[in-house]
Amino acid sequence: INLQVDVTPQAELVLVMDPEGGDNIKARGSGSLRMEYNSNDEDLRMFGTYSLTQGKYNFTLQDIIIKPFTIKPGSSISFHGSPYSAVLDINAVYSVNANLSDLDESFLQDKDLNRTNVPVHALLKVSGDMQQPDISFDLEFPTLTQDTYRKVRSIVSTDDMMNRQIIYLLALNRFYTPDYMASTTKGNELVSVASSTISSQLGSILGQLSDKWNIAPTFRSDRGDFSDMEVDLALSSYLLDNRLLFNGNFGYRDKALNNNSFIGDFDLEYLLNKSGNIRLKAYNRYNDQNYYVKSALTTQGVGIVFKRDFDDIFSWLKRLRRKHEQEKQAEQEKKAHKGARPQAGQ
Repeated sequence: INLQVDVTPQAELVLVMDPEGGDNIKARGSGSLRMEYNSNDEDLRMFGTYSLTQGKYNFTLQDIIIKPFTIKPGSSISFHGSPYSAVLDINAVYSVNANLSDLDESFLQDKDLNRTNVPVHALLKVSGDMQQPDISFDLEFPTLTQDTYRKVRSIVSTDDMMNRQIIYLLALNRFYTPDYMASTTKGNELVSVASSTISSQLGSILGQLSDKWNIAPTFRSDRGDFSDMEVDLALSSYLLDNRLLFNGNFGYRDKALNNNSFIGDFDLEYLLNKSGNIRLKAYNRYNDQNYYVKSALTTQGVGIVFKRDFDDIFSWLKRLRRKHEQEKQAEQEKKAHKGARPQAGQ
């Protein structure tokens, strides 16, 4: 059997990297794939590149940490023969709210911050052979100023520290406190473990309610009496034939120093075409940055997003010019065809 397949986002790809550990990818995308199957030796061969537009990477670590990372558009899976040796180029993100004061208590006095509990993106980069991929991590802070970001990166300055921070964020929803801060931190590790366990169990129960919604609740507290309770609820879904994308993070802070106890951030995107490179987007953000003159606690916006991947600007312009010339030539051929039709009475 020899098949040439033009894959569309209507089909879902499931790729299992580790059947025992649970690492797998469930994604939608597009691409041209060729598949060959020989029944004599049951040999299956695949060729081509599958570009991902949306999906989840189920990341596991020692059967302790199991977290769904959201795959970023532009990621790809390439097949060069054996489907078990697919080459991955995956960028994914796991969003969580964490308190910067766990890194350094000086953030509590930072005048550039409205709140120290800020959105954090744990970034996952997976590349190479799917059976033994190269995995690296990074951190992204979508709401911090450059000065605050540089201060964070001065603390998380080595690969070892980065790995520790990622493990703590995934397992406990908080930053790892460096050793030199351990004597001054007010955190309670046992309470954090209990909070994380409750969050995981509740998330597992809620996840069984609907296959259309991803629900991830998070409880955090540093005190045994839970008087400083912080609650977050992450929601994400693909609706309307997977063309409406919703990602939200809603939270409550039982903090006396914070005037606004409710936090609500969300992104709403609608794919205007099948490829998803043209989208209508609306968002709401809580303002973490304290600019003194900014009195509003939230920022909203709406707009159209256009995305195009290219190696350099000239290759993109050549593609546009070629498409324009093809459309112009088709229009000329259409006019010539109309002019060549015999008139009545001829």
